[in-house]
Amino acid sequence: MAKLEQPFSEQEAASRGGGLVRFITAAPAALAFLDADLRYTAWSKAWAGLHGFGACNLAGVRHQQLRPDSPAAWCAALRRALETASGSAGMDSFAMGGRRTEVLRWRIEPVKDLDGAVAGLSLYCEAAEADGELDTEQGKRQRLETIGRLAGVIAHDFNNLLTVILANLELAAFRIRNEDARGLLRRASEAAEMGASFNKRLLALAGGRRSEPAVIKVNRHITNTWQVVERVLSEDTRLQFHPGADVWPVKADPSELDGAILNLVANARDAVEGSGAVAILTENVQLSVAEAAGIAGAMPGDFVRISVADTGSGMPSEVAEQAMEPFFTTKPTGAGSGLGLTSVGMTVARAGGFLLLDSIPGEGTTVSLYLPRTLEAAQDPDDGEDADLPFGDGQLVLVVEDDPLVREAVLQRLEVLGYAVLEAADGEAALALLKQGEPVDLVFSDVVMPGRLSGFDLALLLRRRFPGVGVLLTSGYASRMVPRRRRLMVRVELIAKPYSLQVLARAARRALLAAGKAEG
Repeated sequence: MAKLEQPFSEQEAASRGGGLVRFITAAPAALAFLDADLRYTAWSKAWAGLHGFGACNLAGVRHQQLRPDSPAAWCAALRRALETASGSAGMDSFAMGGRRTEVLRWRIEPVKDLDGAVAGLSLYCEAAEADGELDTEQGKRQRLETIGRLAGVIAHDFNNLLTVILANLELAAFRIRNEDARGLLRRASEAAEMGASFNKRLLALAGGRRSEPAVIKVNRHITNTWQVVERVLSEDTRLQFHPGADVWPVKADPSELDGAILNLVANARDAVEGSGAVAILTENVQLSVAEAAGIAGAMPGDFVRISVADTGSGMPSEVAEQAMEPFFTTKPTGAGSGLGLTSVGMTVARAGGFLLLDSIPGEGTTVSLYLPRTLEAAQDPDDGEDADLPFGDGQLVLVVEDDPLVREAVLQRLEVLGYAVLEAADGEAALALLKQGEPVDLVFSDVVMPGRLSGFDLALLLRRRFPGVGVLLTSGYASRMVPRRRRLMVRVELIAKPYSLQVLARAARRALLAAGKAEG
């Protein structure tokens, strides 16, 4: 599809003789196109009729200008499609003018230009037939919102616990020279980091966390996490890896991809009921237009296919069709939430791909993740076991953390890295120490703390009153505060709990360099 740039009227479109635009205008379905500013560029007469716009010229107009009470979920989906280049669908009650409302099913898909950037959106609507369908959709949305609120409550404390566990495992590894024991500690550290990915995946599902995509070498990434994945299986279940040759890099959130694969392996373990085989396969796939048309949600192009296959009992077609629905599960009460495949599907969609489930009763199930190939170069990891740690040179770091266990673990880590340390339980105590003249070089603060000052508030005050002091923030769950505060303080870095010693060492070094407290 050509890049959508300038809004045009129906009359202008006709005069240009654009075949595609004429088709859209006359289409019997309710179709519309928006540009990157969410302004109408093309629409069908059926769309205008369905929404009660009649013969209005919609060119350059936003839907919300005409209907300011447009459904919040629909408006959010429009913005999300522009930001993440992923489509979505739903059903809501739309205002049609006056007091009349109409229940509509809707679908939103991004439209990309020749460079692959999102240039606009395509929209589709149709009237829903039953009020019960809307009730079902709203019920699912409310349950997801409830999960989001609960996730926000537990995420901070859960990540604090993982931070303490990971810190002590790494500190123990520094003091032990036995390679077998160090190997066990590394595996435990990897498991703690994998536990953090579960938290991130739940927050992403509920909309409380932004994805952090990176270029991933798929085969290497799976190999690095292999021993952790193996541990979710029983002794009687064989796990095999069949890596494809020269698999392309993809761009996705690494922790979300870990969680997706681990979730699929856990589902496969349950399907084989203790004995059988589970295989992870990777390969390059080029989908033609005709091939993509035969797969729901697919699109043509170059993809890396990551498949998890099991030799379990399989699913009948009616169960497989519902498997992606939120809260649908065939497991006994208490054994599954029904959110597993839903979150996996959302992970893939955020990366611009799609999911395919193939199940044959009596033979097994294969779930395939199609992730688009990226042309960006993958960076070799620089935080491996043998990489040099950037040690400090005796700079004084003030650690601001209300949880005493976390605070002690952070203090010990920073001392191992060569820093002098000072501690405070909250923002007010930290400011008091600075006012007393403590020669602090760097303040390392949690974001969510008791009292009137959050970590963001403390950082703002430090910028104003102590501009020569470096600032580094951390949080297990900063929710939607993060993007807003980052715009106010573009130079303040935030690292997510739990973090490795490598991540802490490099972040502290960057913060000190930015404050002029270390030599490059």
